[in-house]
Amino acid sequence: MDSSVEKKISDVSVQAKDFIGRFYNHLDASRVRLDALYSANPTLVWNGNKIQGAAGMIQFLKAMPQSKHTIDAMEAQPTAAVPGVTVLLLTTKGSVEYGSDSPRPFSHSFVLLPDAKPTAKGQQQWVIQNECFRLH
Repeated sequence: MDSSVEKKISDVSVQAKDFIGRFYNHLDASRVRLDALYSANPTLVWNGNKIQGAAGMIQFLKAMPQSKHTIDAMEAQPTAAVPGVTVLLLTTKGSVEYGSDSPRPFSHSFVLLPDAKPTAKGQQQWVIQNECFRLH
């Protein structure tokens, strides 16, 4: 494999791990901060129910019971859906507890777009364009 491709995949994996850490931390402990992780017009499919737009998604997520996610596996793949723009396909699987319910397995997929604002360290940030969550 070309060393530049290997570096890109390695960089994407580090960025994806950081994104997933922030996303689930916000979802479990600080839902008011979730809006910063979404693009202007995202789509969420939650167990087959489609929610369009950031405002509706944030309202839906904030209304959910308290949660605790445990991530067992994560995979990130850069794609070139738009020429010249790297888009990330990110998938996770794990378990989630809602309130005092028993843990349930879930899978979660994201399509991430590059955010126009880099981090203070000049690193690429990502925002969610599409998301699909499924309890099993």
